[in-house]
Amino acid sequence: MRMILTAPEAPAREFRSALRLLRADAPAEIIMTPLSWPRWSVLLPHVLAVTGLPEVDDVPLPRSGAEEMSWLLDRAATYLAEHGRAEEAKPLLERALLIDEATYGSDHPTVGVGLSNLARVLKILGDADGARVLLERALAIHEATYGSDHPAVAIDLGNLAEVVWELGDVTGARRLLERALAIHEATYGSDHRQSLALRQLLAEWVDQ
Repeated sequence: MRMILTAPEAPAREFRSALRLLRADAPAEIIMTPLSWPRWSVLLPHVLAVTGLPEVDDVPLPRSGAEEMSWLLDRAATYLAEHGRAEEAKPLLERALLIDEATYGSDHPTVGVGLSNLARVLKILGDADGARVLLERALAIHEATYGSDHPAVAIDLGNLAEVVWELGDVTGARRLLERALAIHEATYGSDHRQSLALRQLLAEWVDQ
């Protein structure tokens, strides 16, 4: 596939076709989903080869092509991070974020998701301050888009709470987690697994 796409005469449509084929074949769920990992282990070299072509920036992509490129970069990065390769994941997520911002605008909820995914990798790499900045921006985007009581906002609050806790702001972290718990309980009920998990985490933080 790489030999065909790097040939000088390779048309843009072949590149876009490669993106579509890879996206159609690549599993979307990766985190804590080991059934997806064998397929990703096969596809990863092809995804990295296609998205890493030196002439990629010169290929005009329609919106759908940009979405496929961003999605593949994001999912490949997630697979790498899940397998202890966060350093390799970071530049892929940074590229995906740039594509999303150019495609949708800086305040689109898709950009918010990209910010959260990049923040996760920064947290793994020990950059809690950098992760906090991205998560605060993601939270602002999702609150403006969905309202303050949406489940997407609760996810941001939970992620931000963990980073704030790592940075030593115990009171701020608990406040964020309490907000996340209230949204989950209002949306899914107090017996939902996520509500239970957040309540357990909050209890652990109170005891410390």
